[in-house]
Amino acid sequence: MRDRLEDKWTMKICDKLKDELDNNKYEISCFDKVPYSVYIEDYKNEEEKIKYRKYEVDLVIKEKRGKNLVPKVIIESKYNTYSTHDVITYSNKAKAHKELYNGLKYGFMIGNSNEKSIKSRLLSHGENFDFMFVFSDELPTDKEWNLFVNVIKRNLDSSNKYESIISDRNKKDKNNFICIEKQFNFYE
Repeated sequence: MRDRLEDKWTMKICDKLKDELDNNKYEISCFDKVPYSVYIEDYKNEEEKIKYRKYEVDLVIKEKRGKNLVPKVIIESKYNTYSTHDVITYSNKAKAHKELYNGLKYGFMIGNSNEKSIKSRLLSHGENFDFMFVFSDELPTDKEWNLFVNVIKRNLDSSNKYESIISDRNKKDKNNFICIEKQFNFYE
């Protein structure tokens, strides 16, 4: 059963985030079903009939490419509190989605948190998250919001670079990197 407070809070964050990103480039929505697995149901006349399995996600930022939309950042949310089970479940969803989309970034955000900070169970079991964020109250403080938006923008940039490395691998004029570092940044 869906948590109405959590859903309302997630929608607030989604709407607020729409004001921060280029609406000509990105579409931001809540509670979309995003494919996590592709399988071939059957063959007819040497053509595959492809089916998708989908998970509903709390918030997704998709890049607009003509008539197509490509998921770039997915964020799962909890409100007030979260359990170890929540973290494990969302981390497994993140892994499944990331196996399908090159460069997809995945986050976990907690609103109006009783704990006011990231706890060890989130770090221990959230290995598939690219970022984790705790908002200490119903509405983010200016400091929290500015940091959150910067994290989102950095993850969008990182997602695009990662995807271009994979998709441009056979091009002669591709970017060549000599070092790529996944790093942790810690904010108090």
